[in-house]
Amino acid sequence: MEETVSVPMFLAYMTGTIVIALSLISAGSADELPGTTLASMILCGTEIGYMFLFSVFGQRLGDLNMDLRFKIYNIKWYLCNRKVKSNMMIFQERTLKPLTMMAGGIVPANMETFATVMNSAYSYYNLVNAFGN
Repeated sequence: MEETVSVPMFLAYMTGTIVIALSLISAGSADELPGTTLASMILCGTEIGYMFLFSVFGQRLGDLNMDLRFKIYNIKWYLCNRKVKSNMMIFQERTLKPLTMMAGGIVPANMETFATVMNSAYSYYNLVNAFGN
């Protein structure tokens, strides 16, 4: 699954910041036609939606991994036979390493990354507006 969505996720995060900022700049421009403004806002919303979906999916995967670890810990595995005990301990040890979706093998897909990208887009938008005025 990660190999399938890794590249589109990376592209969404990589281009998302600039696309959102440029869409906001285009939409905020007073000399633009209403159709251009509407198209810019649709593009901006679509890009935010893509990044949000990837981030929510990645965050949910990590949260489920932590929940699984907690559930396994609360099972009375110590009352089971030796083979089940050792399997549960191995499984619990494996859940110590967090399961995360990586965008392009570089950026983790989670809500923190989404917040960072949105903050960067807003900063870029403000920077371009400051030089434009």
